[in-house]
Amino acid sequence: ILEDTYNLMKVIKRGREVVSGSIAERICDSYKQLSLAEKETFFNMLVSDHGVAETTKIGITLDRSNPVESIQRLQNLRHITQPQFAGLFRVLGKAQGGVKFMVNMRTDLSKLTGKSTVEATPAVVPVIDHELKQLLSVWFSSGLFHLQRATWESPSRLLEKVAASEAVHPILGWQDLKRRVGAYKRCFVFTHPCLPGEPLVILHAALLENVADTMEKIVPALFEHMPDSVEDPARVKVANFYSISRPIDGLSGIDLGSNIVRRVMHRLQAEYPKLQHFSSLSPIPGFNNWLFGQINRHLQHEVFARILDDVRPESSDLLPLFSDETHVKMMQLFDVDNNKDLYTKLSMTLESQEWITSPVLVSELKQPLMKLCARYLFALKHRGHALDPIANFHLRNGAVMYRLCWQADQSPNGLSQSCGMMVNYRYYPELTEGFSEKYYFTKRIPVGEPFASVISIEPDSLPLDP
Repeated sequence: ILEDTYNLMKVIKRGREVVSGSIAERICDSYKQLSLAEKETFFNMLVSDHGVAETTKIGITLDRSNPVESIQRLQNLRHITQPQFAGLFRVLGKAQGGVKFMVNMRTDLSKLTGKSTVEATPAVVPVIDHELKQLLSVWFSSGLFHLQRATWESPSRLLEKVAASEAVHPILGWQDLKRRVGAYKRCFVFTHPCLPGEPLVILHAALLENVADTMEKIVPALFEHMPDSVEDPARVKVANFYSISRPIDGLSGIDLGSNIVRRVMHRLQAEYPKLQHFSSLSPIPGFNNWLFGQINRHLQHEVFARILDDVRPESSDLLPLFSDETHVKMMQLFDVDNNKDLYTKLSMTLESQEWITSPVLVSELKQPLMKLCARYLFALKHRGHALDPIANFHLRNGAVMYRLCWQADQSPNGLSQSCGMMVNYRYYPELTEGFSEKYYFTKRIPVGEPFASVISIEPDSLPLDP
């Protein structure tokens, strides 16, 4: 593979990419046979031997009075500063199965993160990943996505991929799968010409009479009807999206478009023209990690303060977890008289998950945990947009952060992710495009009255439910 790579790079440097197909296919085939350690060596070779052509001093002057020449200079600069192996990737991507090869290569790079045996690898991985991500982002244009409904009559290979990819609410065998693609259920699959037959996005929906605020209202519905039942249009009032997955690790971080849910909505409305209500019931996968991180920071702050004889710094970037009134109630609830014991007991209680069986704890923890979760969803940002990836996905698709749902998922997974809380992201067909654009450009999060009431902010003006 190293010899083929050197030969292919020679061909590319001569500008004769068109005759390099057979070599590219050999490289793809050889790469598949490598162990992860050998792939690591290959990645390091790409950067060391095919990174920068030579030491070059770069200078550029741009003249606004001559925009064409300035653009040409920028294009030349882009060509000079691009790693040589980027040209290799472009050629490999054109080979038979080349795009899948690129996707699998990104998956291998992710496996090396934090597990490399070569000293240079931690710096090499992000360099190669950046170039692959740039190419894949161009190749996977959202306008080329094909939307299809998976049914029991779909090819078994597709159904097997649907079943294997469901991580949020695992599919328990073929009969369960048959129900999830049967009556009053919808399973939509997005594919792309670059990876024919491979589901890139899988979206599950339940057609119910109301917006579901707990998984118990969706899961029984999965077993309520026989898969071959005839749907009664009068009962189809709300489309509840309860699982959206992206099965291919090598496409993580690739923008697959901000209209995925809107396309599904249009598809459902074509089937049921009177259907106007759309909502998700979504997990909050990062809340507990954030919450325990905050608790640990407060614990460390208390220990630090005690070492300094209780003289706390006058200023701190620590935000209080609770209001003064709630803080007093929490001290009473856990029967403690200092913050260190409070945070320790709170952490142990939430980690054990046994609190969910105590009516007193369920009742007393509801308000403080919901406020913290609402703060996490609404206030925590990454580059101006919602930090929570699922929130960001729905908001980019034009949804409203409508309602925070208490005890929505009491499974061990739901409790370990978000203390059992979930979110309704509502979609209003006539408003989705405007909300999507506003969120993208202004980074403003639209909220419904139920969510706004949790953290005492003004809700957006939304259509009234009938």
